[in-house]
Amino acid sequence: MKTIDILVAVRNESENIRKFTDQISKIRIDGIEISIVFLEDGSNDDTLNFLRVLSKELKFVKYYSLKNDFGQYFALFFGINMSKADAIITMDVDGGHPIYIIKEMISEYLNGYNVVQGHRVQYKQKEKYRAIASYLYNLFFLLFIGVNIVKQNSIFRLMDRIAYEKFKENFLSGYSLKTNFNNSDNIKTSYLSYDTPEREFGVSKYNFIRLAGLSVKVAFSQLSKIRFILLILFSLSIGWLSINHNYYFISVLSFLIPVLIIVPYLSLRKINPLSRIKILEIDEK
Repeated sequence: MKTIDILVAVRNESENIRKFTDQISKIRIDGIEISIVFLEDGSNDDTLNFLRVLSKELKFVKYYSLKNDFGQYFALFFGINMSKADAIITMDVDGGHPIYIIKEMISEYLNGYNVVQGHRVQYKQKEKYRAIASYLYNLFFLLFIGVNIVKQNSIFRLMDRIAYEKFKENFLSGYSLKTNFNNSDNIKTSYLSYDTPEREFGVSKYNFIRLAGLSVKVAFSQLSKIRFILLILFSLSIGWLSINHNYYFISVLSFLIPVLIIVPYLSLRKINPLSRIKILEIDEK
């Protein structure tokens, strides 16, 4: 019997949890035991009380209540670090990640894939600013960070124990939940595309400001040391050449860019957020 933990970060989701749990409970796969691990993260509604009742009612439901100032991704990264399952699946509770895909993910996992990445190919409710920002961000990420994240536009992903043990070695992974395995890791990856349905259970909690802040953290957490140094040297070189040619405005910008790069780059590496996350409560199982 192989075990799979479905990790879900929840905040103020009391109306959605029962619907989600009922749908997961209908999944039946021979040789697979599925558990749901809810990572309650600062709710001010009845979410925590609901999880207390649900975890006593259903053996396959577990929960952690966390004091976490670092957002949804680090709540999920905490769950990845706590899991001992043969594989884990990270996803949302509000219907944005189609539950029928889980069976396909597990099938690919049983066929030998270490990572099965869900790839969202359409988002019917996406606002125009989000579509444009997403395209520009993916292009920026490829050119400057060196990672193609087009097929990683979702946290809906299965990782087996080999993959998630490697993934959690670097705490910076918690800022983005983007995978960037080396060829030497021998991680086999499969991609499952899905057409995102109309959101079933809720609405997106991300506005433009939150998306922008998250994007900055994701980018600088994935920026390698070599690219970091090259970007600074390139910017300083442009600044020096601009001074010699009396392009003072460009030179000021060129000397300012390294500061704008250095501060977020170093600040993200200053502490490991996992050390700041506290478990406030855990189910009794």
